[in-house]
Amino acid sequence: MVDQLGIVDRELEGSDLARQGERESDRLGLLLRYVEPGRLLDVGASTGDFLAATASAGFTPTGVEPDPGTSAAARASGLDVVTGTLESVSGVGDGYDAVTMFHVIEHLDSPRAALDQIRTLLRPGGVVVIETPRVDCAWFALAPARWRQLIPDHYWFFSLATLSALMRDTGFEVLEHQQASREVSVALLADRLRRAGLPGAVALGRAVARSGLGQRRVRVNPGDIMQVVGRAN
Repeated sequence: MVDQLGIVDRELEGSDLARQGERESDRLGLLLRYVEPGRLLDVGASTGDFLAATASAGFTPTGVEPDPGTSAAARASGLDVVTGTLESVSGVGDGYDAVTMFHVIEHLDSPRAALDQIRTLLRPGGVVVIETPRVDCAWFALAPARWRQLIPDHYWFFSLATLSALMRDTGFEVLEHQQASREVSVALLADRLRRAGLPGAVALGRAVARSGLGQRRVRVNPGDIMQVVGRAN
């Protein structure tokens, strides 16, 4: 439905994601603050970029990914990725030192059921890292109808308080939370401003394209993505 509505410029997003090593490095750094390399499960592993980063750091990673094409691509690159969802795939094991979910929990039928299952997969003291949009942000407060995260396949939205409460209810101690920043191209930044409906954003995008500066990289912190780390009690 996102493609049918023309919300996202897939070509632009794809070219930017091809250079997402900076983002995976940031995520890995956050994880390593709380757990030594060990067994890791990445839920929503896509083509396995984060799994590859964790393997390089000494983890033994496994992924679960519902899309057959991207999960096959991950396996083709030598990664252990199962096609399916956390709820439907059996045999992924337990006793994990870490479970990660980057932009997954907002897509699930039941975030509570997923966290309950993750709690059983983790060893005592294991950690979960969740990255998801946060509704308690300036973008939503100022222009809720144009917030970039309001897309059809985002079923759940959390504030820091509601996600922390859910994690505590499902057996996790919240250890840290932070806003997620990332490096993006100037072209992608201009397109995100267009999606937000900012006046002049379309003209700005055209100017960026004419200038030849579209591929220059800048670090941005939009303030509407949170990363929360929890430890299994």
